[in-house]
Amino acid sequence: MASMDELKEEILSIIEARKETYGRVLVQSGILKRAGKWVNVVTKIFPLHSKESPNSLKRMDYGNFAIVESLISLKELINLIRKLSAENSTSISLEGYQVEILSGTLSSGNEYESGDDYLNIEWFFKCFHFSSGGRGSRVDLLLSSKLPLFLDSNDAIRHSLGVDVARSSSYGLLICLPSYFAKIKEIRIGPKELSVSIETKEVNINDVIAKCYCRSGDKLKQGDISFSTAQGRFSVGFRPETAMVALISKSKTEMLDKREISSRWRIPKDVIIDIPEFEIKQLIEQGESNTVEFKRQIESRPGDVDEFVESVVAFANLNGGVILLGVDDDTQVYGLSEKDSEERINDIVRSHCVPEPKYECKRRSISEKQILAVRVEEGSDKPYTVWQKGVFIRAGGSDRIAERYELDEMYRSKSDTSLRPAY
Repeated sequence: MASMDELKEEILSIIEARKETYGRVLVQSGILKRAGKWVNVVTKIFPLHSKESPNSLKRMDYGNFAIVESLISLKELINLIRKLSAENSTSISLEGYQVEILSGTLSSGNEYESGDDYLNIEWFFKCFHFSSGGRGSRVDLLLSSKLPLFLDSNDAIRHSLGVDVARSSSYGLLICLPSYFAKIKEIRIGPKELSVSIETKEVNINDVIAKCYCRSGDKLKQGDISFSTAQGRFSVGFRPETAMVALISKSKTEMLDKREISSRWRIPKDVIIDIPEFEIKQLIEQGESNTVEFKRQIESRPGDVDEFVESVVAFANLNGGVILLGVDDDTQVYGLSEKDSEERINDIVRSHCVPEPKYECKRRSISEKQILAVRVEEGSDKPYTVWQKGVFIRAGGSDRIAERYELDEMYRSKSDTSLRPAY
């Protein structure tokens, strides 16, 4: 196991290698007043790109608890890292607040993909965790005439910083070091090929390669995508059950970003499975199942809307699935009604599902009739609820209210996910 000094040097070496791409450093803190002094609860720190700057900085002071955002220089970040200690506290000045950072331990960093929702960095990054005191230091009911209402300080931290301290061990400092060279924006998986769209900032697009690994049963196809534009294609010859795409730089052979995809896992939000007409016809012929639901149309009456959102929520609470709108339960394709559209689906989901699951709507032509394929992802924030009705899950080809033990399992799974280390 690396010592604290060795880990500090690793952080500093990453900063040195990327310093030309880094500008100001954004510091987002939840701080608590204790015995007249401001003490850090959790702080997320990450250098911004050299050409970026936030439009405004957040400051919400509730007297004995505050959420504060501040910009510091790269030099100030380096000095702070050097001062971190297992024996002694240190401090940092944030927008007029002198904040004490308690002594703690520094843990080795994990790498996170640009598509990972964790901490909402949006670029491939490595995160080091300086774990210090703060556990249990919760302030109830944050109330101010000029500020938003929060149930408690943990609630404010979760919504403002994207860190769930109530369920995780993320107290202290989360030092995030993004790689602003290139990232994956979207991957589309078709019946026989895979396409990758990328975004570059600090590297020439011609210097980027996507290394591809695709497998389905005993079939294996590996190869590279070179880019002259922002999108490249890889001919696979079959639809992969498991795939990995890794972006690297030709000149540095450095990992820039990656995605891992498996039919057994939740599909990442920027990975799109293209379902061609012949596959949709096969789904229709096979009938409704744990992952397929038919809906002829969504009438305006509440019962019809409820049935649709129950399926959306049930898929999000289990393994995801597809709702084919314009297809009846008897597998007859009727096509879309005049009322049903992508916009109406968006309005219904937004107003009936809590929280809102991730999904996409695609029009498809089947037997010269238009239908909507609504693909719902397995959610990462279970349980998902139909407003004023409850939590639904998928069982066979229908939806039902979740049992108590099933709810307990969702909360336990959510807790296990949020407890993953930030290092």
